[in-house]
Amino acid sequence: MLISSPPNRLGDQVANTEKGSVEVLLAEFSALRDEILQIMSTQWNIFVFQLTTTGVVFSFALTSKSRIGFLLIIPVVSYALGGRYLHNDRAIQELGTYIMNELSPRVPGGLKWEAWHRNRAFPKPAIAWLSPLAATFPGASLIALAWTAPYVLYSHDISVASRWLLGIIWVLSLFITMISLYSITRVKKSGLRNFLFALKELRQSVNKGAP
Repeated sequence: MLISSPPNRLGDQVANTEKGSVEVLLAEFSALRDEILQIMSTQWNIFVFQLTTTGVVFSFALTSKSRIGFLLIIPVVSYALGGRYLHNDRAIQELGTYIMNELSPRVPGGLKWEAWHRNRAFPKPAIAWLSPLAATFPGASLIALAWTAPYVLYSHDISVASRWLLGIIWVLSLFITMISLYSITRVKKSGLRNFLFALKELRQSVNKGAP
């Protein structure tokens, strides 16, 4: 009489556990990707709101010489919105780093998208790092400051106290505009360095493969 071997319940339990863990990891990956998409949508809304606000303020301020001082609203709004945009940009980078370094190694076969996206030889055209952020946020602020400077310094339609107040606001606006410009430039320089590094790696790999 043949004796049937007992079922490998321990192996089945381990397999089911591993399958469940992978499903949890994939669900986490899906949730993180959805969060990235949501942040990107928020970034786009910030960008559009900045353009709209700048257009509305300029249209209002330029209808009358006495309203030119309202252009000093633009540097403050641009600084706040630009800072929020860069904060969301850093959040996307952190989520991508977590997916690549923490989540991907725990999934059998790995999650290749993030690593491929960051390490491919030609991630984007060389001109791509010249995004419109600098023109949209600090650029609009600099135009507003340049437009209001003669009004603050030479206008005869404002009192001495108003001139001093507007002058202080103008200097503070210039300061925060320089901070915004530096922050955006630093982010764009980092993107350019990544592109040049990828280009250097491609050149080295081509040289190695050459006979």
